[in-house]
Amino acid sequence: MDTILRQITDHDFLQEVLSESTGDYYFIGDIEQDIFSVSQNMADDFGFPDKQITGLLPTWMKLIQPEDQERYYKAANDLVSGRKDRLNEEYQVRLKNGELIWIHEVIRVKKNAGTGRPERVVGIARKVENGGKVDLVTGLYTHEKYMDRMQKLDDSHPIGIMLLGIDDFTMINTLNNHSFGDLVLRNVAQDIRNMLPESALICRFDGDQFIIVYPDATREKLERFYENVQSYTGKVYISHGVHYQFTISAGAVLYPDQRGQGDDLLKCAAVALRKAKLNGKDKCVFYSAGMLSLQLDEQRKIQILGESIRSGFEGFSVVFQPVNDASTLRVCGAEALLRFENEACGALSPVEFIPLLESSNQIIPVGRWVLEQAIIACKKWTVYIPDFVMQVNVSYLQLRDKNFCSRVEALLKEHRLLPKHIVLELTESYFITDSERINDTLKRLKQLKIRLAMDDFGTGYSSLGRLTDFDVDIVKIDRLFVKTSNSDRYNRDFIESVIRLCHNVGMKVCIEGVETGAELNMVNRLYADTIQGFYVSKPVPEKQFFSTFVVKPFDGSMLLVRQDKAATIKKILGDKELLQLLADATPLCLNLWNQNFENIVCNKEAVKLFGLRDENEYLERFFELSPEFQPNGERSDIMAPAKIKEALETGRAVFRWMQCPCHVCCGIKTCNLSPVIRKR
Repeated sequence: MDTILRQITDHDFLQEVLSESTGDYYFIGDIEQDIFSVSQNMADDFGFPDKQITGLLPTWMKLIQPEDQERYYKAANDLVSGRKDRLNEEYQVRLKNGELIWIHEVIRVKKNAGTGRPERVVGIARKVENGGKVDLVTGLYTHEKYMDRMQKLDDSHPIGIMLLGIDDFTMINTLNNHSFGDLVLRNVAQDIRNMLPESALICRFDGDQFIIVYPDATREKLERFYENVQSYTGKVYISHGVHYQFTISAGAVLYPDQRGQGDDLLKCAAVALRKAKLNGKDKCVFYSAGMLSLQLDEQRKIQILGESIRSGFEGFSVVFQPVNDASTLRVCGAEALLRFENEACGALSPVEFIPLLESSNQIIPVGRWVLEQAIIACKKWTVYIPDFVMQVNVSYLQLRDKNFCSRVEALLKEHRLLPKHIVLELTESYFITDSERINDTLKRLKQLKIRLAMDDFGTGYSSLGRLTDFDVDIVKIDRLFVKTSNSDRYNRDFIESVIRLCHNVGMKVCIEGVETGAELNMVNRLYADTIQGFYVSKPVPEKQFFSTFVVKPFDGSMLLVRQDKAATIKKILGDKELLQLLADATPLCLNLWNQNFENIVCNKEAVKLFGLRDENEYLERFFELSPEFQPNGERSDIMAPAKIKEALETGRAVFRWMQCPCHVCCGIKTCNLSPVIRKR
């Protein structure tokens, strides 16, 4: 121990010289013995009783701001375990006097030459404030630091300016809260900083945007850096128990290819970033001449949309795409879709004008108007198709509106339409929110008996395993999985798993984007409930929809793909409700196992035989009702799966099975059964 302390304190003089000359904090320590020596200013500022500390990490963790503890602990653990040999982090820590400061800490480890395990550690921590004004949320320098760096532009030293923006960050705030949003910003800022070379600078610009100054940049270098950013955002993250996922768009400009001062170059990057977001987000766009008119054009379109709203929604229209029964193609509903066309700007794509409506908060009146048009049309069409259902998309901004539910209820009453005829479509992220207001809205809608659909399932960040946690009535699977389902086994398996899971808990499944007969055939083989797509019809105006699909029964027989007898039988067996009816009609004891060796259906005769309460008790207690060993000496829990596997492989398995009724314990009375297992 004394030897270790001497080795550590040999560095005291060097520590004090460095800390007095720079104001930085220094420490050195032995990882295996967990003994550390810190500089005098570090001991004084943070209230350590002595410069020699045993167990520095737990002591230090108590001083770190809670928002940074999880990230710092992971980085420190990687260092101590030997997975990494360097730590480079910025975080907030509390001084002895209670003041919170941001520090930039770099730690290096020396590994044992023989074992390869970390042996010595040296760390330097510097107050970030010493280099300029610091943003308190992210720990990054502010815009002023960027301007200071850009004072000395040199044509012989090219630089790249990149402006990063988190896509749809407002939704992260809305679906959770601003504190959680700040935590996401903090983590993203520090993670991106660690991707950059030491010579680069990253500053917080505004809201969810970050400026990067990249020395000696080329287009290729910036593209490679952005590819790393995309790899980083292509994962699901969890913080404080909340899952979240996001993408980042970027606008970039190269100097001296583009001339100008700091703010001029930043404006160019901002224009390129806006172009990236309008082009679908999650991409990097490099500035080029002519882009400056983009923002002016955007503002002009927002103004045109506003004038149209004030003129009685002139230029807006609603089109309808049929929703069809998957097996018969009978029209059972429609999705109402918004369109806009104006002489001044022509026809705008929903991908373009809906974000403009949301950014200007004009989506509230437009969304209310669309819902009313959909309700009016639905009321007319239920005269011809009594079970007709209208599906309407809803923006998260509408869900935040405290008057949304009362307006929906009022519209239904005004037009005398029952709630069962309306389905509101929301993307999956709305169902994973911690926003109290949005959760209250969803609960109120369910109380009004309005059904909810989860739109574009599979493109967000909820897992298949969490699907049954959501209180939804319909799950709509995105076109992305359909278009490759005949060639991509993964996508086909994904669709099949979603359908099975949904049917087991009473949810319906709609497959979006069905465009070919082969896709329809695949959908039917997987037992989807409804389909939607260009194979039947593109979205059409109200009058055309009425004449084609409503006023007379739509004949979809010519579009149906002929199915063989085996496929039809398979579809029947895939319908759990129908299968239960068939099982109950059988006078023998019957239960159904799937290929995962799960007992999923039994009939009433099986329940009656064992004197149980219901089917669920039989399914849950099957092996409790069997003796541990069968008469042939095999264990019951091994023999059953083996026989099921035999049936799946050969089509049939016949064997003797001993079962014990629950009202007479095993060993007192048994019944010998002769099961026949057939492959479905």
